[in-house]
Amino acid sequence: MKVSKRFALAVVGLSAAGTLFGAGVATADPSAPPANAYERPLQGVGSDTTDLLMNGLAEAVVGDHDGNPATPDQKLIASWDAKSALGFKSRAVGCDYTGNPTPDSAYVVGTRPNGSGNGQKALRDAFTPATAVENCLDFSRSSSNPSAGNLGGVEVQAVQLATDSLGFAVNRATSIPRQLSRQNLYDIYHCTFGGFTGATPARKALIPQAGSGTRSSWLGMVGLTEADLAVTGALPCVSDQVDGSARGGGSPLQEHDLRFLKTNQIAPVSVAQWISQMGGSAPSDQRGPSMLGSIIQTNGIVAHPMELSASFGPAETITQGAASKLTRTVYNAVPTKRGDAAHTAVNNPLATLVFVDTDPGAANTSLICQRADVIKKFGFAPISTCGTGSIINPQ
Repeated sequence: MKVSKRFALAVVGLSAAGTLFGAGVATADPSAPPANAYERPLQGVGSDTTDLLMNGLAEAVVGDHDGNPATPDQKLIASWDAKSALGFKSRAVGCDYTGNPTPDSAYVVGTRPNGSGNGQKALRDAFTPATAVENCLDFSRSSSNPSAGNLGGVEVQAVQLATDSLGFAVNRATSIPRQLSRQNLYDIYHCTFGGFTGATPARKALIPQAGSGTRSSWLGMVGLTEADLAVTGALPCVSDQVDGSARGGGSPLQEHDLRFLKTNQIAPVSVAQWISQMGGSAPSDQRGPSMLGSIIQTNGIVAHPMELSASFGPAETITQGAASKLTRTVYNAVPTKRGDAAHTAVNNPLATLVFVDTDPGAANTSLICQRADVIKKFGFAPISTCGTGSIINPQ
């Protein structure tokens, strides 16, 4: 059967793609101005997938931060990287977070949180009375829908931001097929595909560190849960370690860091992150020897991940049932009720102005949603529902 192909930067278009690849803009932790990053009124942490995007938006979005029209507008958002050896300070008094340079999956109060889940836990602690970091944060980044299990008694709105595609990466010298169907991916991560079988498989199917939004999204896409991974001896081909060893070891794979991807390994990756690293929008290039694979759809079309369109890896039927599409919505979690006994409503008009579209029937009122140019530059697809979202963990 002849397989037809298509290749396009469908979301950003070719002219915008030139903006992406020629941008040369590397983003990291917030810096001056203002002189102190804690002077930015909206402080956030969390997802590794969206930290580059939110860092870019933090530099682009300015506004009235103090309600005084006589003072100059300033940058409103401080978005702190998921991973750094450096600590940071999110308020003028207290709120000193220590660094976290390794892909450590454990959440520790007062340590820079790495990943969507840990970012949600940090946001929980910032809105829960009597914690060491109470009132230290205003939002968290999340590459998957926030989980009530991370939020304690805090209610949040999961505010949609953009669309990302999740693809797979292999080493350029690999013998693993570079074009795979959804059925193939399912079989690989269930250890039934050639080379991934047996008690000591020759090939390894990698997943990122625990607490990662990408890990959560990818497991759902290949029909697995954390409970499946917790079964002793189950799925020996699936590893969350850089070297492909048993899950839960001391060398967890940081999401989107493919510098050490071996020829016998396959790993999920945010296509937006991969593009940002290729185009210079990331402070460092962690693609290493990796290349993006393509999806063979049931209609015979080969979908290339750099299409970054809603049609990439569409929902399809496989032997085991329905397979969800390979695109996902990314979010910012914005608290709406505190974790105190009364579940006091959070009143933060500035957070609403920046993140929330308060009039979806008209022009988008969210300041970050208005910056589709920045969203495209970091490899994400703008969406019409940006700024809207549902309540998570209602109180």
